[in-house]
Amino acid sequence: MSFTQSFATTAQSVVALGLHPASLSALPDESLLAAHMLLTDHRRHAETYAAWLAGEIARRSSRDAGHSGLAQRKGFGSAEAMLQTLSPVSRVEATQLIEAGKLMVASPDTAALDTSSLDTAALWEGALAAALRSGELHVASAEA
Repeated sequence: MSFTQSFATTAQSVVALGLHPASLSALPDESLLAAHMLLTDHRRHAETYAAWLAGEIARRSSRDAGHSGLAQRKGFGSAEAMLQTLSPVSRVEATQLIEAGKLMVASPDTAALDTSSLDTAALWEGALAAALRSGELHVASAEA
């Protein structure tokens, strides 16, 4: 299943839980715990998508673009400052999202390459990027 399909599936499943606390109070314990795990999975997918968006915002806001960059045109000094207002997230979280987004775009899919020609850092970044792209790795965990 692709990332997009998985994200859509988790979204539909979360919505199916019901939008009222009364529907949750009727769940048996095991179903309640399963619902929480489902929501956790969905949040990880949403965060991965947010990182892709943040990486693109950063690319369009690069210092090379100067005042014609996206963040500058919208009145922000940096992509991080823009994300802090849009999301809202802390500066640390904005930086994590941007760095994860850049990593996912810049790092090759090492599963499709002859890795014998790649150095250790490229292999490590490729593995991190793949885990982020699949939603298996949390954005904050990638920085650690």
